[in-house]
Amino acid sequence: LAGLKKSGLEQGRDYGIRTTNAQGDMGVLNGMVDAALGENTDLLLTISTPTLQSCAQRVKGIPIVFTMVTNPFLAGAGTSETDHLQNVTGAYGSIDVQNILPIIKQLMPHAKRVGALYAPAEINSVYYHELLSKVVKESGYELLSLGINSAAETLEATQSLCDRQVDLFCLPNSGLASSSYPAIAHAAARAKIPVFGFMGSIASQGAVVVLSIEYYDMGIESGQIAARVIRGEQTDSIPLHRCTKSKLLVNPAAAAACGINLPETLLKLADVIIGQ
Repeated sequence: LAGLKKSGLEQGRDYGIRTTNAQGDMGVLNGMVDAALGENTDLLLTISTPTLQSCAQRVKGIPIVFTMVTNPFLAGAGTSETDHLQNVTGAYGSIDVQNILPIIKQLMPHAKRVGALYAPAEINSVYYHELLSKVVKESGYELLSLGINSAAETLEATQSLCDRQVDLFCLPNSGLASSSYPAIAHAAARAKIPVFGFMGSIASQGAVVVLSIEYYDMGIESGQIAARVIRGEQTDSIPLHRCTKSKLLVNPAAAAACGINLPETLLKLADVIIGQ
């Protein structure tokens, strides 16, 4: 919405919008897409990978602009930024695994075993896990990871990794890990094992360092792309846009609870310091 406004379009004057939310239910999501198709919709704005997947499979001939997507190519949007479905375009971005590992090495120079939880049912989570696995192993760490399929499994899986004496957790993004993070935080805090990750919401819930995708900026980009479509530009001529900006969030209290002292150099680099 901010991106549309930034492009000079006003709701009620230049466009009307109806928002629906599947609340994580894929059956409801598919029904929402079908309902939108029956309502003379001129443009679909999708938020999240599953939403893009559903629309890409079911919608032909109506422009789709996506945001908050990890890898649009895995979601069926195309094979490259310029070679994509004719009616699909938008903005996407991935976690910055490369740049969080030097921070981990700085704060925990003797760490060797990294724990991770991911959701096998979420294609974005599987992709993130593969990315994390590759980079972690290339950096000389041992990765111990478990798949979780429900919130009920989260506490047990986290405790299992704690019992296997991981030195830290580095969590790839997933909707399931985000919604059940309190259970992860509880088990990790009890074992005094620090959590690092890429979901902005977990920084205030006890994660030590988070390098978060700047989803708001991604939304701005997608809104501006949508404005171009509303003004008549064809989606097949608009390349997919990759967003690379990340935000560094640090939590000194969570770090201290795990025996980690955050250096002044890192605090100066932080975009957000939890508690200040």
